[in-house]
Amino acid sequence: MIPSESLQIAFIQYISRLFKEGDFSATYKFAFLNALADICIESGLEEQLVIPVRHVTEKMIELYWAQARPFSGKDKFLSQNTGIQAAMISRIIAVQDTGVSLGAFKRDKAGFNKFVTAVNSFVVTGPLWRLQILSDTSEEFLYKKHNGNQSIQLNSHIQQ
Repeated sequence: MIPSESLQIAFIQYISRLFKEGDFSATYKFAFLNALADICIESGLEEQLVIPVRHVTEKMIELYWAQARPFSGKDKFLSQNTGIQAAMISRIIAVQDTGVSLGAFKRDKAGFNKFVTAVNSFVVTGPLWRLQILSDTSEEFLYKKHNGNQSIQLNSHIQQ
């Protein structure tokens, strides 16, 4: 079903506000939004409006995996924050330094699960709830808490 014109405009206006009024000192929020969009497209979400935060975290790890590799010389890495390196990127770089590929790492169920659990705590304390803060005001336009910090529930107008 194609959303109404008014819903499409409201969504575009919200995203525009998010980029203008959101507090962005790191790219986590961009990656979170991208991961959320990927999940919605890949799964269809015809009936399901609830997404486990852990699923978003896994998608964010996939998005950052290639970006966390060194570039333009030996010690040039993605600089996501002003100041110290972002925790998620540092953790991904540490795993990459062992020589493992993302595919091989994901096949190590116990190791990958432990890694996702650690990174998930950054997602919960960072972009999960900060993404929807515009001009110092929380606006649950996209989603709201569901089952504590374990999952989010997309608002019905987002599913359309």
